[in-house]
Amino acid sequence: EGCLLGMHLSYLCRAVMTGRMLRPRPARPLPASRGTNPTARNVASMGVPADKDAPAIETLLVMNDTVAATSLESQSPANAGPTVGLTMATLHEAVEHLKQVDARLLPLIEEHGPPSGLLAKEGSSFAALARSIIGQQLATKAAAVIFQRTLEACQCLDTGFLTPESLTTTDMAALRACGLSQRKAEYLTGLARLFSDGVLTNEGIQGMDDATLTMELTKVRGLGQWSVHMFAMFHLGHPDILPVGDLGVRKGMQWLYGLKDLPAPETMEGVAAAWKPYRSVGSHYMWSAAASAPRSPNKKKAQSPAKRKKAAAAGELDGEKPT
Repeated sequence: EGCLLGMHLSYLCRAVMTGRMLRPRPARPLPASRGTNPTARNVASMGVPADKDAPAIETLLVMNDTVAATSLESQSPANAGPTVGLTMATLHEAVEHLKQVDARLLPLIEEHGPPSGLLAKEGSSFAALARSIIGQQLATKAAAVIFQRTLEACQCLDTGFLTPESLTTTDMAALRACGLSQRKAEYLTGLARLFSDGVLTNEGIQGMDDATLTMELTKVRGLGQWSVHMFAMFHLGHPDILPVGDLGVRKGMQWLYGLKDLPAPETMEGVAAAWKPYRSVGSHYMWSAAASAPRSPNKKKAQSPAKRKKAAAAGELDGEKPT
């Protein structure tokens, strides 16, 4: 491990001194038609170095594990406390950290800047989770329409957000008339009862660390790991979430790091190890990378309902439409 760390630091020093940085290995060259995209152009221009300075991806994974373990040694208490959400100051710290530990992110950071959407939000955790359930497996516009109808049915148009009380006092037929499926309506009323009964509270959720949050919220019907990861990132502002089930993050990582296949969770953990404790921010840039990746000419056929049902039973689907 000491040798690997030395190799990694030596490489970074040579990269800074000579202007060579660690560069991605896209599976295929970008087509000329996408050359106008700044991120695609900048990342593609980094190409694979001809010399032996840049390690292969397998070596990089080991190096990332080593560097991350070393840098976080003093930041990982035995008993984790509440996770503090990102502020503008800590978001800038996160971006600077990523610049130092992963040169592949530099063009994305330069183009897109700090992802302010990850800043911690004020407001009801219940409202955020309820809206997440409403939007599962729906296009953005359709989800917005159904959400507005649900606000109206629950007499919450004036506030713009749902409350446990408003949902528990709205009958099932009214919820179904909004365009909600029977299952989603049940998920929403079940979530409302948990908050009304005090099983879940806004304060309790905000006081949880990442592991506890995932463990407790995935017990709730209608909330899987993907939903909890998105809630933790975009509402609570948790800085160190790696959404291993998100298709967009997986595609971005595959392209940016020149991986042959979509990365499995363990591969994603290895690639993102050096991003700690700001993997949420690094993951956000993977969505930008996915948007810059060349489109495959052979589109994959949509899964049949039977196959989707089988995948859901196996735990491969979360009930939501990934990014």
